[in-house]
Parts: sequence; C-alpha cells; structure tokens
Amino acid sequence: MFIHRLLFASVFIVCCLTTLTNGATLPNDEVEALKSIGKILRKTNWNFDIDPCSRGNSWLDQPTRYYANNVTCDCSFNNNITCHVTYILLTAQNLLGTLPPNLTSLPFLQKIDLTRNYLSGPIPPEWGSTRLVSISLLGNRLTGSIPGELANLRNLTSLHISSNKFTGEIPEVFARLTSLKEFRISDNNFIGQIPDFIFQNWTNLEQIYMEGSGLSGPIPSINATSENLEYIIISDLNGAETSFPQLFINASLPKLDRLDLSYNNFTDTGVSDCQQNTPGIVPCLKSLINCTSERYKPPSKSGGHISTATMAGIVAGATFATLLIVGIFWWNCCYKLDDEVSGVLFGDEFQNGMELRKFSLVQIAKMTNNFNGEKLGKGGFGVVYKGYLRDSDTYVAVKRISKASKQGIKEYASEVKIISQSRHKNLVKLIGQCHEKGELILVYELMANGSLDSHLFKEGDHCVLHRDIKASNIMLDSSFNAKLGDFGLARLVDHEKASQTTHLAGTLGYLAPECVSSGKASKESDIYSFGVVALEIACGRRSIESKYEESQVSLVAWVWDSYGSQRLLDVADPKLSMNFDAKQMECLLMIGLWCIHPDQHLRPSIRQTIQVLNFEAPLPKLPSTRPTATYNAQNTTEIHTSEPCFADTSITVPR
Repeated sequence: MFIHRLLFASVFIVCCLTTLTNGATLPNDEVEALKSIGKILRKTNWNFDIDPCSRGNSWLDQPTRYYANNVTCDCSFNNNITCHVTYILLTAQNLLGTLPPNLTSLPFLQKIDLTRNYLSGPIPPEWGSTRLVSISLLGNRLTGSIPGELANLRNLTSLHISSNKFTGEIPEVFARLTSLKEFRISDNNFIGQIPDFIFQNWTNLEQIYMEGSGLSGPIPSINATSENLEYIIISDLNGAETSFPQLFINASLPKLDRLDLSYNNFTDTGVSDCQQNTPGIVPCLKSLINCTSERYKPPSKSGGHISTATMAGIVAGATFATLLIVGIFWWNCCYKLDDEVSGVLFGDEFQNGMELRKFSLVQIAKMTNNFNGEKLGKGGFGVVYKGYLRDSDTYVAVKRISKASKQGIKEYASEVKIISQSRHKNLVKLIGQCHEKGELILVYELMANGSLDSHLFKEGDHCVLHRDIKASNIMLDSSFNAKLGDFGLARLVDHEKASQTTHLAGTLGYLAPECVSSGKASKESDIYSFGVVALEIACGRRSIESKYEESQVSLVAWVWDSYGSQRLLDVADPKLSMNFDAKQMECLLMIGLWCIHPDQHLRPSIRQTIQVLNFEAPLPKLPSTRPTATYNAQNTTEIHTSEPCFADTSITVPR
C-alpha cells in the first residue's frame, strides 16, 4: 500500500511539474510587442496562434547552414511560470522592412541578429534604452548615422554593422562603451577620423574590423590598454598619407593573432625594426612593427625608410613559392633570322615611346647564373627563371623564349611594344628585353607571391581570394596586389586599325563553347573565362576536377544545376565555414553563371559585371536549366569596339 502511495505521489509531482513547465507563458504585452516588431520587419510567418515561447514551428526552427529563424525565451521567471524574450535571431529571411524602435517593449531582450536581410532606414535611437548586449545588422541596406544613444548600452559587448550604407562620424560618446569586445563597421560610408578612444577606452576590445568603412586615418597608437586585441583589420582608409601606427606586438598586444593594415596610404616612416621573431606577421610589415619589450620606442632616424636593398631582401626571403607569369604572348612562328636583320626590325618597332631597357646576353647570363638558377615556370613559350639585377639590387623574372616557338620576330617585336606601352596597375611590368645570337628574352618585375592559382588550390598560410580570366595567370606581388599575366595580351585590339578576330588560345575548362566550335576567340569568350574564375573563387575548386562524382566534374555544370535546384549557396567553398555574407556570395555566383552563359550574345560586358558586383545593378535573371546554344563557325563575333577591354577597378569578395 505504501509503495502504491509513493508511486502515486511521484506521478502527481511529475504531472504538477510538467503542468508548471508547460504553463510558463509569455506576457501579453511582449506578445503584442512581437506582433508589432514582425509588422515593422515585414516578418509574415510568425504563428501567433501558439505561444511564441512554446518552441513551436515558426518560433524556433532548426537553423540551416545559411538561415536562422529563432525567437529564444527564458522561462525561469516566477518559479518557471513566466517567460521573457531574450534573443531574436532572423538571418537571411529576406526581410524588407525597417528596424523596429519598440524593442524597449521586450525588457529582457539581450541579443538581436538581423544579418543578411534587406532592411532599410536608420538604427532607432530608442535601442539605447534596452538591455542589449549584442547587435548584429550585417549585410542590410541601413542608412543614416549611428545614434549616440547606443552609448547608453553599457553592457554592449558586440556591435556588427558592416556592409550597410551608414554615414556620419562615430559618436564621441561611444567612448563609454567600455564593455565592447567586437566592433565591426566595414563596408560603409562613414566620415571623419578613427576615434582615439577605440584603443584608449575600450580596454576589453578583442576584434576590430574596419575594411572600407569610409573613415580616414591616422590609425591611433595602439597602447597597453589594448592588450586583449586578437584581430586588427583596418584597411582602405580614406584621406591623405598618414604615418604607420605605433605597434608594439609582444609588449602591448600579446594576444594578437591577425593584423591587416593594407591599402592605407602609409608613409614609409614607421617605427624601428623588429628585434625579435614575430610569427604570422607579413614580411613587409616587419620593418614597421616594434616587437621589443619597449612600449614607446621612438622611430629610428636612419631606419625610417625601406631601402631598395631591404625590399629586395624581403622579396628574396618571402615564404611563398614564386610562380611567375606563364608567358605574355602565343608564339606561332619560327624566328630564325640573322642578328643583323632582326636588329633592324627591333629598331623599327622600338623607336617611338619605348622605355624598355636592352640587356646583353652576358647580362642575362649573370642574372640567371647562366640559366642554372631557380625556375619559376615552364610552358610552350619556354622557361621563366628567377634573376638578380645587380645594378638596381632587385630580383626579376627572366623569360627565355623556346627555340621551338613559332612566332616571327616581327610579330614578337610588335607584341612586346603593345605590352610595354600599356600602363595599368594590374598588368605585370615589362622591364626590358634581350635579342642576341638567336635568343629572345624578356625581363619582368618579380611577383613575389606567385599566381592566384597557387593560393586558391595549394596549401599556404594565407587564404587569398581575387578574380580574372584564369587563376594561374593572375599574379600576386609581395603586397598581394593582383596583376594580370598571360591572358592573350598580345592580342589587344588597336582601335586605330581594322577590326580583327583572334585565333583560338586558352585552357580546357576556361574555353567558351563557341571557341571550340569556331576556333576563334573574342571579347565574349574572355567574359566566359572571367565567369569560370568567379565560380572557382566562390566554390574553392578548379573548373574541372575528376576526383568528384560525374555530376560534379564540371564546375560550370554543377553550379548551374545547383542554381536550378535552388541550392546555389550549397556550392560555396566549404573552407569558408559559413564565414561569408550570403548576399555577396550569391552575387558572385550569379555573376559567374551570367558570364558563362552558353549564348555569347547574352553574356554581360565587364562594365555590367562590375555594376552588379558593386550592388549598383540588380542580379541577372537566368533560366533554371542551363541553355543549349548553337554556333556558326563562320559568324564569330569580331573584336571591334571603342570600349576598353578592361577597367581600372577593384572588387571585394567575401573572405
């Protein structure tokens, strides 16, 4: 009998506890607040027929790789009778509304994450009266200045507002946000200088991201109060030249893991050289970073400038394998002419406006240790050697044209003239040439970080992302500036001469289908190759890889099939571990698909691709099934245009 009573009592207690737990509800005023917030955000699928804290469908969905739709409650109040909303997580929900000012009606709300939506308008100043500790508005269309009222959020630890259209200055009252650990404001239109209080008052700061924020330099001194910093990403600052900031790695920044201060127009008068090894610091920064125990060591008067010899040593000691240009020209004809006649031809071609240096064969032999030095590359054109130019104390790339090459000396000279007279920041510079005793040799600037191909598809310390015709022909210099190598530059159009269609040149996997049919190359086929590279960057794999299952061997076919199945973002590079903006990734993939359209007449111009990549034009509308087009080999589009074949521009993609 006692056992029966004990069992009854146990069941009764369990039932009571279950009833109490299930009975915990959200107060009506917070339910009404959620209704209002949903209407302002234009969130249409919240189901108010059930309690928002019931963990039911539409309130707490299982997050996917890219999307999240969660409202989280804490139901421990009043002995588990009352719930309160503590976290709103709505990422990539295609929300088209504005930010709700009435978050104050959710008095226990601590976190709000509205990342990757289409929200517009300003941040409501009313948010400064909440208890928020984390705000993420990354990747929306928000505008206006940042309200100073947010400085009242004394417990705010994370503020992510990158990739919006915010303007104005960072409020001075933000100096009060001393609990802040993460501050991300990249890709905005702010004005003014970086506030000093960031590195003076924010003593708990761990991560700061200011890439293309719109702010100007100088970067304030990073002193002992910043000892918790792990990531410092401050790049693309506006304004005039500024001095390199004082950085004392071991003393003041013992936890620093990542440092990016690129594209900031620094002068070369930084602090004194490193006295200790500093793992992970890019070599070209070591002469500007103090890693001694001294916190405020003044700059060295004699060591402020980086000499040419120092830079050459830096390049020579770069840890990345240098894979240089795989040719600038296609060699289609033999060149067995005697030296005297060849010299006359070169004289005719190089008279007007040429600034190329002419090297003797003896000089070339000294540069390359008689062609026994390090080989940087090899192809149908010949071999590229690493050389040392003693009189300027620099390293160069020396391309020795193979005797088996089939291009005539006249054509060779004409093509060298084209590339040497082309002035563009993304073209590898041709320094000089040598034509002597049947040898054709070109001397280029050295690309210290090899090709984009090596950084996309080979192991390395840095993950570098960029775009252009072919990954292995996009070179990265010692500062990781991209420069365009062998993509058929010898076939650049002279608009003053008759139109012409070039002969076929290219690599399997990058060739447009009409090229295979017609044997001719065109502007449109270059756009196709551009699209393939865009897909390679987004997906982190080569255009053709046999290691995948049959449906995925061709990158182009696989991505288009995924697009047709509404799984486009599933093809994103898995190495990114979801650390990217879904809108930007979708944009890059759609541009890639647009450029590789089988019908060359439906591909975009490079100008159109830039507009879309900069979100200045809408994404293209493409059929879900990859079209099949037929091509007439006798009617290939000719290259005849007054529009330049490339533009002086740069585009940022997700890291």
